[in-house]
Amino acid sequence: LEGQLDPDKFNAWFGQLVQSRGDDIYRSKGILSVRGRAEKIVLHAVHRVVDVAVGSPWNGEPRSSKIVFIGKDLN
Repeated sequence: LEGQLDPDKFNAWFGQLVQSRGDDIYRSKGILSVRGRAEKIVLHAVHRVVDVAVGSPWNGEPRSSKIVFIGKDLN
């Protein structure tokens, strides 16, 4: 997804996803471009345990967000 994520909308979406499908999502990881942050946000999750960390600055790179999901019965 190109551009910057709205942090409130993303947190609501990802929180709902993790709560409803946490048993089927073995692992997820990603780099997020969050509005209002100059740094990349690094996302790691295993089932319902989510860890978010601040990464390196974007430094003029095109901003986009990518998440990879590993699990079962995922669309």
